[in-house]
Amino acid sequence: MLHGALNSNSTLFSLTHLQTLDLSNNDFSGSHIPSLFSHLLNLTCLNLSSSNVAGQVPSQISLLSKLVFLDLSFNENLVLETTSFTKVVQNLTKLRELSLSTVDMSSVALHSLMNLSSSLSSLRLVSCALQGKFPDEIFHRSNLQLLDIEDNKDLTGSLPRFNGSSRLWFLALSFTSISVYLELDFFSSLHSLKELYLSSCNVMGSNFAFLGNLTQLTRLDLSRNNFNGQIPPSLGILEHLDFLDLSNNNFSGLFPSVVCNLTKLQFLSLSNNKITGIIPSQVGNFSSLNQLYLFENFLKGALPPFLFSLPSLKYLFLGNNLFSSHLSQFQYNSSLKYIDLSSNLLDGPIPSSIANLVNLDSLILASNENLTGEIPFSICKLKYLRILDLSNNRLSGFIPRCLGNFSKSLEIIVLGNNTLEGPIPSSIFNLTNLFIVVLSPNKLIGEIPASICLLKLLEVVDLSNNNLGGSIPRCLENLSNIVLTPDNQVMSSAIGQVRVLSSIIFLDLSNNWLNGTIPSFLFNLSSLLYLYLGNNLLTGHISRLPSNSVMEVIDFSNNLLDGPIPSSLFHLPSLRYLFLQNNSLTGDISHFQFHKLRYLDLSNNLLDGPIPSSVSRLVNLRVLILSSNNKLIQDIPPSICELKSLQILDLSKNGLSGSIPYCLGSFKKLLVLGLGSNNFQGTIFTTFSEGNNLRYLNFNGNKFQGHIPKSITNCRYLEVLDLGSNKIEDTFPSFLGTLTELRVLILRFNKLHGSMQSPSTNFSFPKLRILDVSNNVLSGNLPSNFFKDLKAMMDVDSYMEYMMMKDYSYDYSARMILKGLEIELVKIQTTLTVIDLSGNKFTGEILEAMWKLKALKQLNLSIIDLLVASCHH
Repeated sequence: MLHGALNSNSTLFSLTHLQTLDLSNNDFSGSHIPSLFSHLLNLTCLNLSSSNVAGQVPSQISLLSKLVFLDLSFNENLVLETTSFTKVVQNLTKLRELSLSTVDMSSVALHSLMNLSSSLSSLRLVSCALQGKFPDEIFHRSNLQLLDIEDNKDLTGSLPRFNGSSRLWFLALSFTSISVYLELDFFSSLHSLKELYLSSCNVMGSNFAFLGNLTQLTRLDLSRNNFNGQIPPSLGILEHLDFLDLSNNNFSGLFPSVVCNLTKLQFLSLSNNKITGIIPSQVGNFSSLNQLYLFENFLKGALPPFLFSLPSLKYLFLGNNLFSSHLSQFQYNSSLKYIDLSSNLLDGPIPSSIANLVNLDSLILASNENLTGEIPFSICKLKYLRILDLSNNRLSGFIPRCLGNFSKSLEIIVLGNNTLEGPIPSSIFNLTNLFIVVLSPNKLIGEIPASICLLKLLEVVDLSNNNLGGSIPRCLENLSNIVLTPDNQVMSSAIGQVRVLSSIIFLDLSNNWLNGTIPSFLFNLSSLLYLYLGNNLLTGHISRLPSNSVMEVIDFSNNLLDGPIPSSLFHLPSLRYLFLQNNSLTGDISHFQFHKLRYLDLSNNLLDGPIPSSVSRLVNLRVLILSSNNKLIQDIPPSICELKSLQILDLSKNGLSGSIPYCLGSFKKLLVLGLGSNNFQGTIFTTFSEGNNLRYLNFNGNKFQGHIPKSITNCRYLEVLDLGSNKIEDTFPSFLGTLTELRVLILRFNKLHGSMQSPSTNFSFPKLRILDVSNNVLSGNLPSNFFKDLKAMMDVDSYMEYMMMKDYSYDYSARMILKGLEIELVKIQTTLTVIDLSGNKFTGEILEAMWKLKALKQLNLSIIDLLVASCHH
C-alpha cells in the first residue's frame, strides 16, 4: 500500500503513453486528484478506488477521451459536481464501465445521466446521495449489463417494463425509493438476469409469478419489503440460486418446502419473519451452504444435529426462536466459525463436546435462562475463539482459569446474569486482545486482579453487582470505558482513587455509599463523556466545569449537594442529559447557552427566581422537569413556545403565576404537561389541537376559572386529567367520555353544578378507574347509565403496575382523599379504583349498577342525601 499525498509534481504524469493505471487500495492521505491526469491522454483504464482521495473531481478527467474504464469509488470525501459530471459524460464517449460509488453526487442533475456513452455496459452509483427521478432511458440501454444504484434513499422513479430484449445480468435497486411492480410483464424480457437485489425499495404487489421469467437467477434479495403470507412456491423454479435473502418480511407458515429444493444455496436468510414449525431434515442436504440465518422466527423443537455437520457451514444464526431441548453432543466440525443460539428455550448443561468445533470463532448462547451447570473446561480447547457470550442463563460454579489460555484470540467475554462464584481468575487478564469484559451480575468474590492493568486494549469492564472488595487498582489509567459499579463493595473506599483514569470515557459510581465532596479533578478528565454519581451521600458545592469539557451525560441526582448550580454547567457545548434532582441546590437558574441538551431535571431542590427566557435556546429539549423547587416565581416565559420537541414539561409545585402560554396546547409531541400546585389563574386555554399526543394533564391546585374546554377531547390518548382544587364553574363534562384511554379524572374542589346527566348526555369512559368529583355543587339523581359504562371497574385485575411514561421513567401522580386523608399519590397503581362523589348535593337512591363494580376499592358518598337501593341477587 502506498502512503502520502498524490502530488502534481509526480513523474507519474510524464508517462504519456500509459494505457492502464491502477492506484486502488492505497492511502493518499485525503489529497485531491491532480488535474495533471489529463496529460495521460492514452489512458483507457483508470482505477482510483479506495485510495483516500478527496475534494472535487477535476473536470480535466473528461479530457481522457480514450477511457473505457473509470473507477473512483469508495472515496467517501470525494465530490462530483454537475459541471464536472456533465463534461465526463459528454466527452468520454467510449466509456464502458463507470463506478462512482460513495462519491458525493448530491448536486448532479440526474437527466445528465442520459448523455452517458451508448457503449456503457456497467454503471455503479451506490451511496452517492442521488436525488430525484432516475431516468427510465438508462434501464433500456441496449449494451447495459450491470446497473447498481443501491442505497440512494432519495432516488425516485420506477422500474419500466422491459419489452425488448435486455442484456442486463445484474440489477440492484435496494434502499432506494424506486417503484418496482412485481408483475409478469415487467420482467418478461430479462432472461439474462442472474442477480436481482430489491431490498427495502418501493415494491408494489406480491405476484411472485414474475420469477418464472428469471430462471437464470443465482442471487435474489427481496428482504425488508413487508411481504406476508407463505413463501411463494414459484421460488422452486430458480434451481441455480446460491444466494436467497427473504429476511425482515412478514412471511408466515411452516418452514418452506420449496426452499428445501434449492440445494445449491450457499447463503440463506429467512430471519425476522413469522415462520413456524421445525427445520426439515432436507436442509441437511445443503452441502454447499455457507451461511444460514433463521433468527427471530417461531421455529421450535429440538435443535437438528445435522446443522452442526453441514460440511461447508460457517455461520449459523438461530437466535430468538423457540427451540427447546438439551444441546446435543457436537461431532467434529472444522467449518463452523460462528454460532448464535441466543434467546431460545434451551436447557441442560453445555456439553463438553463443544471442543469438537475446532475452528469456532464466536459462541453465543445468551438468554436461554435454563442452561445450567458449570462452564465446561473443554471450551478452553477452542483456540481460535474470539467472542464468548454465555450471559443470562443459570450457569454456576467457577470461571475456568484456562480461559487465560486464549492469549491472542479472545476479545469479548460476556458471562453476566448467571450465578458464577469464586474469585475472578487473574489469568483472564492475560488476554492481550481483550477489550470487553462483562461479569455483572454474579456472585464473584475477592479483589479485582491487578493483572487487569496489563490489558492495553481494554475498553469496557463491567464487574458491578457482585461481592467484590478491596480498592480499585491504581494502574487503570489507560482504560477508555470502565463500569465497575454500582453495588460493589469496592466503591466504599475513597473516591479519589479513580484519579488515575485519565483516558476514561464512561464512569459509573452510582448507587453506593460514597460521601464527601465531588472531586474537582473528575471535571478535568479530558475524555470523560458519561459521569454517573447519583444515589450516594455526596455533599458540598458543584465545582466549576472547564469550558472545553466534552461531557454528554452528568448525573448527580439524589445526593446532599448544596449551593448554586455553577453557570459553567449550562455552557457545556456537548451536554445532552443533566440530572440534578433531589439535592439542596439554591439560587436562580442561570442563562442557558448549550443547544444539544435533551433532558434537564432540576426538581426537588431549593431554586428560586424566574425561569429564564433563554430556555428557548434549548431547541432539542425533550424533557424539562423543574417541579418542587417552591421558590420559582413569575410567569412561564413565552419563549418556551420555541421548544417544539418537548415531550415532558413538569413545572408543578412552585410559585409560578400568570396565565399559561396558549402554545402548550398545540405542541404535537408533548406527552406530559404538569403545572399543578402553582398560582396560575384565568381560564384554561382552549387550544388543544387535533393530533396532539398528551397522556397526562395536571392543573391541580391553581386558580383557574371558567369552563372546562371541549378541545380537551382532541387529546385522544389522555390517561390522566387532574383539574382539582381550582375555581372552575361548569357542569359535569360528560363529553370527556369520548376519551377512550382516560383512566383518572379528578375534578374535586371546584364549582361544578347541575346534574351529571342531561337528555343529550352520552357516557362511556370505558377505562376509567379513578373518578373524584367531590366537594362541588353537583345535584340531582345519580346517573345509572354512567355507572353501567365503567367497564374497567367491573373486572378485577390482579396485575399491578404503576402508571407512567415508560420511555422516560416518569411516574404519573395525583392528589386525592383516601380513607379520609388528603394525600398525594406520587405513583398511581393501575389496580386502584376509586369513586368519590362526597360533598355534593346528589339525591335519590344508591344505584344497583354500583354493586356491579366488583373492582371498586373505595366509594365515598359522604354528606349526600341518598338511600340504599334494594338489590336482588
